[in-house]
Amino acid sequence: MFGTKHKGHEFERLQDVYVRHVELIKHEAVGLKKRLKDLGYFMRDVQVTIDKVQKAKEEKMKEIDIFVEMLQARLTS
Repeated sequence: MFGTKHKGHEFERLQDVYVRHVELIKHEAVGLKKRLKDLGYFMRDVQVTIDKVQKAKEEKMKEIDIFVEMLQARLTS
């Protein structure tokens, strides 16, 4: 360990390495929390869009049903 192979290397205190890694993880956690919050907003927007599309589909289906019923009534008469 102290031979010529490691000449010029410096040893860091374990506490310093630990603190550096903790800070790095905290910094990344803040970014991940922000990203999660943004994704939550996106999910709500997508759900609103899905609800609007489903409502529009239901309305069109009702219109088509009414139209078909009118055609059937005309054919019957």
